This record gives sequence, structure tokens and C-alpha cells, in this order.
Amino acid sequence: DERIAAELALIWQYFPDAEYRDGWIRLPAYSIPPDVWEKPVIEVALQIPQPGYPGQAPYGIHVRPFLRLKGSDKLPGDYTEPVNTPFGNDWGRLSWQHEGWRGTADVAAGYNLIGFIRTFPDRFKQGA
Repeated sequence: DERIAAELALIWQYFPDAEYRDGWIRLPAYSIPPDVWEKPVIEVALQIPQPGYPGQAPYGIHVRPFLRLKGSDKLPGDYTEPVNTPFGNDWGRLSWQHEGWRGTADVAAGYNLIGFIRTFPDRFKQGA
């Protein structure tokens, strides 16, 4: 639909290698803090909530490969694996949401998916 097309156009401005498939967006090379995580670059994906978006906020950061904290086999406490996505069945998911989400019909006036993606560094800095 028009809303998703507008959202994707914004995302592709910042992540030209982003991929869209069946209501999911995948970023194939996303940098995360190397002092916190075993891998400094991972894939991330997010699911656009349907129905209800943008009134319903997106939830979770889907990651591949499965995440481990630096120097240990420890998983984050809010981590779920495996999760099925259109990009494969070998993803994990971190719990995450955009606090105070205010989705509106106008992509530029309210919260949007690129804004949600921009909150990901906050979660990755938290580690466990």
C-alpha cells in the first residue's frame, strides 16, 4: 500500500541494501557494539504489524546469527530463538519497542519505521 511504499522509500535513503518481503524488512549488514556482542555486524529484521500499522507499534528486533554476549555463551534474558521470517527460519528475537509510539497517517508527521530502526542502537548497547 501507499504507506508501506513511503516507509520503504525512507528506509532505502539510509539503508539502500534493505530488503522488503511479505511485511518484513531486512537490513543485511547492521553494525552493533563490538565491545558488547561477539559479532560486530549482523543481519536485523523487523516485522510491520498487520493489521493495525501505524496505529499498532512494531515490536522486536530480529537478529541473525543468534546473538551471544562478548566473551561468553550467555544470551540476553529477553532473547527468543529460533524465529521464522520470510528470510529464513534461523533468526533470534530481542524484545524491543519504541516507547511512546505515536503512529499517524502521515509518515513524516508521526512515528515511522525508520524512527523505530534508529532506536535499535539503544537496545544493542544494553547487552544482557
